[in-house]
Amino acid sequence: MCAATEIKRDVLPTHVKPVHYDLDVSNINVNNNSFDGKVKIELDVKEDTNEIVLNVNDLQIKSAELAYSVTKTESIVQITETIVDNKAQIATFKLSETLRAGPASKAFLTILYSGPLRHDMNSFYKSSYTDKNGKEQLILSTQFEATEARGAFPCFDEPNLKATFTFSITVAEDYTALSNTPVASSKVLDDGKKKGAIEASGLKLVQFQKTPIMSTYLLAWVIGKLDYVESFTERSYSGKKIPIRVYTAEGESAKGKFALQVATKVVDYFSEVFDIDYYLPKLDMVAIPAFSSNAMENTALVTFRETALLFDEESSDSKYKEKVAYVVSHELAHQWFGNLVTMDWWDELWLNEGFATWVGYLAVDKLYPEWETFATFTSNSLQTALDLDALRGSHPIEVPIKSASDIDQVFDAISYLKGASIIRQLAATLGTDVLLKGVSNYLKTHQYGNATTKDLWKAIGEASGVDVVSIADPWIRKIGFPYVDVQVDLTKKSIQVTQNRFLSTGDVQEEENQTNWWIPLNAYNGKTVAKDLSITSKSETIENVSIEPFLKLNKDTVGFFRVKYDDATFNNIINNLDKLSNTDKVGIISDTTVLSVAGIYSTSKALDLFKAFKGETDYAVWLQLLSSLKTLRSAWYEQPQEVQNGLKKLTHEIVEPAVLSLGFEAAKNESFLTTQLRIELLSAGVSAGVPQVIEELQKLFTNLKEGKDIDPSLRRIVISSVISAPDATEEDFDFVYGLISTSKSTDASEVILNALGTVTNPVLIQKALSLILNPEIPIMNISFVSIPLTNNTKARLQFWTYLKENFEAITERLKVNRMVHDRFYKFTLGKYASDEIHDEIKEFFSDKDTHDYHRSLDQVLDGIKTNSSWVSRDKEVVADWLKSNNYI
Repeated sequence: MCAATEIKRDVLPTHVKPVHYDLDVSNINVNNNSFDGKVKIELDVKEDTNEIVLNVNDLQIKSAELAYSVTKTESIVQITETIVDNKAQIATFKLSETLRAGPASKAFLTILYSGPLRHDMNSFYKSSYTDKNGKEQLILSTQFEATEARGAFPCFDEPNLKATFTFSITVAEDYTALSNTPVASSKVLDDGKKKGAIEASGLKLVQFQKTPIMSTYLLAWVIGKLDYVESFTERSYSGKKIPIRVYTAEGESAKGKFALQVATKVVDYFSEVFDIDYYLPKLDMVAIPAFSSNAMENTALVTFRETALLFDEESSDSKYKEKVAYVVSHELAHQWFGNLVTMDWWDELWLNEGFATWVGYLAVDKLYPEWETFATFTSNSLQTALDLDALRGSHPIEVPIKSASDIDQVFDAISYLKGASIIRQLAATLGTDVLLKGVSNYLKTHQYGNATTKDLWKAIGEASGVDVVSIADPWIRKIGFPYVDVQVDLTKKSIQVTQNRFLSTGDVQEEENQTNWWIPLNAYNGKTVAKDLSITSKSETIENVSIEPFLKLNKDTVGFFRVKYDDATFNNIINNLDKLSNTDKVGIISDTTVLSVAGIYSTSKALDLFKAFKGETDYAVWLQLLSSLKTLRSAWYEQPQEVQNGLKKLTHEIVEPAVLSLGFEAAKNESFLTTQLRIELLSAGVSAGVPQVIEELQKLFTNLKEGKDIDPSLRRIVISSVISAPDATEEDFDFVYGLISTSKSTDASEVILNALGTVTNPVLIQKALSLILNPEIPIMNISFVSIPLTNNTKARLQFWTYLKENFEAITERLKVNRMVHDRFYKFTLGKYASDEIHDEIKEFFSDKDTHDYHRSLDQVLDGIKTNSSWVSRDKEVVADWLKSNNYI
């Protein structure tokens, strides 16, 4: 694949560069969904030009004027024509004379315009919530990443065209207005107007201080009736502690206290590890009712989906505590890595997201070491990245981006999670402190500017004394990853290690297998780790390797690769499971599973391994074990019922002792991980049909119906225990659905929709499917029901039928937000396991406009082909294993 620099990008001409924007937004009308704006852009003239080209999207330009200054002599240059290209999202202003380049040559372009107040969670948009009095209230906010700033004001909307901003906005007197910087002034407008910015008795003009130099996608503003909680950093910055606030809808601010507690510590932590003080006078974090992703790192005004920022010990599912801590940490990492120093172009998005992901986990691990964050990362995030990257339809971390329309689909597990995993792999080799020293130097060298991957590698290389470019570049610029085949020679105490690209379909072609990765082997013998062992060629023989009592590569599963062992070496590892760390166990389970999927191992080997973990007690290991069992049962969903029942019986046997030993209620002062483990095991117990589990949870459902409190962490499992039963009733379904509107919990909608997706009664499956088009369900939450419906083997085929029958209506509903539209297909269609459905899906979409999700569609088709090949190859193997082990 071509390197990103070889792709001709659709970018703006380089004649002029923005220096500063004066932006004013006024006449906001929420009834007509419109607003007016005025922007004055100071420009450096870099090349002689008789036109100025910038970005606009769906804006009506009312007038434009250009003032031109050379050596302080200013004149007005006539704009002879304004041409707007809606498809390219650019406006061209033709000039009556040529602007001459030079250090003293300045231009000031002033544009009056109007624009739409949107409802699609992009650009400048509105969202609503119901206040405690039952009245609808609005919050107006922005979402400019990646290329939506141009929908709110004419601008040079590319990440390397940085400038400063002075922003002002006219809003209702009783509304709070926020932007990237503190308020400079606020004055009531005594002009008799009583309309405009959200019906008010009067208006006020709020002006904000000048921003630091930054990219357009990081500008932001929020207005609404807001409450807040406030705290301060422990450290002082330029003699002052930084005020940090969490803003919420009125009456909800107490739920922001946990995020506030995290943020105050994280700002200090990042200031220390990056050796660069937080450089802004304040930090605001705002919960937005409608939000397509989890959060957005706007400079000093970070916006969040409510469930990624708000947490209440009394009413929230405990898993959201971990989510809030991580998302806050991730977004605050961006204030340095992404905002202070920004990628030069979107093909290096991973520089922002991959690093913020890794260092976000690093911060959580620092604050809450008892959560064992990187163990969970290994069983969740790492596996998600490996699974996606094992598909032919994957892409390199650094992926060529030609135009703005291509950007959204690379906000995925490759950019975020593979990027983070490669940084983690590098940190394990160089040392975390050494890597962070290089990062600090990188940030200091490029602060307030833009940088590239090569700049980062150079800085880390100088700090470590290692040629980082040579060892890291293939991981970033090449698609996929390797698996390592290990053959041990006991006599010679040597190992032969061979690397090949791993594809989940197991059919890698020679032309796909050309990359030789640097692979840190991290060989472990139960006592020591040989950190100096690595390979860079296709096959190497390594002498004098300590292989007693066993040999395991990829210690603690920090490397981004899979390992295949010869039988004797594999059995030695299994006989020494007690000597493995939890992350080592995660690695051996996940590797064995996916190597079975690809046909490199027999699935019987994976089944034997699953049984060996019957007495396991660690949370991260259970996450992986349950995931692997679920993967197998999911792919086998169309096999004979006795085989499906046999796999269910196996799961039952493995899960039952563990779940019953934990019990159904949390003990006082129970650890966070114990609580999470109980939830996972109870969920598996319901799926496997463990009678005691279902009986106890159904009792709790009765309590729920009687209005009694139950542990909020158990709500989803309690509901699923009833709603997933074949005899669940419409009354049960309607009661559960009603909890969305009556619950006081921020996460109620997500948790309850997820539970409703587990229905197995055919009538209720149709009711659950209808939620996809139910206008009461915001499109940002549709994935919470669509994903469990396709994970649900009883509903999967009906989902595909429903999608085909309602395709136009679903498209019309989801296409308003490309990220939501893409996510709908990315996480649903890949669960099928037959060539017939693969071909049917491919044919169905062959004449459809798939621009929003074409990359994801390729990936899900790869996933179906993988499942189909696996089942076809090993269905008899699995059936025979189940028979010989008395499961059928």
